[in-house]
Amino acid sequence: MFKAGGYSSFKNYLYAVKGQHIRLGYTWSQALAKAGKDATRSVLRGLGPAKRSDPLVVRLAMEVCREWGYNSDRMDRPINAGAMVLAGIYFMTHEIELSGALQHELSLTPDGSTCQLLLPASKKDPNACGVIRTVECMCGVVAVCPSHCLQQYVGQLAALGDALGMDSDALPLFPNPRGEALKKHQVVDMVRDIVKGYLPDLPEETIRRFSGHTFRITGARHFAELGMDPLTIAIHGRWSSNAILTYLSEAPLQCMRSRMKSPTEASESQDAKRLQPAARQPRPAATSEALRPGRNQPLKAETFRSK
Repeated sequence: MFKAGGYSSFKNYLYAVKGQHIRLGYTWSQALAKAGKDATRSVLRGLGPAKRSDPLVVRLAMEVCREWGYNSDRMDRPINAGAMVLAGIYFMTHEIELSGALQHELSLTPDGSTCQLLLPASKKDPNACGVIRTVECMCGVVAVCPSHCLQQYVGQLAALGDALGMDSDALPLFPNPRGEALKKHQVVDMVRDIVKGYLPDLPEETIRRFSGHTFRITGARHFAELGMDPLTIAIHGRWSSNAILTYLSEAPLQCMRSRMKSPTEASESQDAKRLQPAARQPRPAATSEALRPGRNQPLKAETFRSK
């Protein structure tokens, strides 16, 4: 059954079975351990590596959200999809983090120069310590500044709270028109609807590759294309392992054109190198050993005669 279904997480099911077996007072013998290894090897054979989510095209995604505008009737979408997408990309969140975020967890400076969001330290944060991540104003760097966009969005949240007779601080950060938090699958459906908006002919099988991790991989590659180093991206995205490198593996391929020189630039660069005078190598300084008379000369026999 597991092999036919292509379950790549078979080890987790086997671990649960083993735990229940031991809790009932039975012994997990070597024969059962060997059978478990053989079954795991059989189920995972030929499945290949885990499939990663596909990233959004940030510019096209924002154009689709701009066409949608303010949402006042669809209960399966936030009131401002563009603000939610920007927050997900620049804070590199999971879909569940966006749907569960509260309004008071977002703070902005009055001039919109920075915005901060309280986030879980990682997806394994049992103590709920959380961390704060900051995004600065990016006007002039990107087409849509996330900090100023979220500053305008906070005004929409306050207006929604007044219309519903609710305190805006008690609202979810990205609610639907009734002030309710979105479900996890609704955020994923919104992402897929955005992709369909700028790639309407994309096959449904490809559409399903956009998932709850799409914001994280999009943000990581977007920052890499802007020139941010992998270590800073990993810290900002709360990665504690080298998993960030798998997200960034194809980032340089997204901007190959900007890294390549035109034939004219290449020839000018070569001509400039040819016209430059050759740098003179400085002579090595003479040492006291080299200046000693008779250095590296054969010794004469008279040297060893006794006086």
